[in-house]
Amino acid sequence: MQAYLENSKTGKGAWLSLPIHSTEVFEEFIKKNGLATFSEDEEFNFTDIHFDTDLVLSTEEDISIPKLNYLLRQFEVLDKHNQNKVLALLEAFGNTVFDLEYTLDNFDSLTFLENVHNAKEAGQYIIR
Repeated sequence: MQAYLENSKTGKGAWLSLPIHSTEVFEEFIKKNGLATFSEDEEFNFTDIHFDTDLVLSTEEDISIPKLNYLLRQFEVLDKHNQNKVLALLEAFGNTVFDLEYTLDNFDSLTFLENVHNAKEAGQYIIR
């Protein structure tokens, strides 16, 4: 999993591999952007989270590095089959970090329906 860290002031950014220690984040950012340093008044935000698939999650709120690392650990403890279920849910019904957190926190109480790939198909399944 990778997270895109962007400098709100300059628009420069870099993809950082997770998990990452909080103290390494800005070192990696500086190295990947060819910077010598940056000023303390600059703001940085994670804008996207990328899995080892085509799925990219957006971040709608500020998210901390410890929280990103925690979500990654929660995802990684699932077996491959359940990871694929989480990814399929996110692709069909949500594409934010909040959706990932909700899905992981409630994974055991979710019902998975075969051959249901979107909200329309879920509705058709329910009314049958």
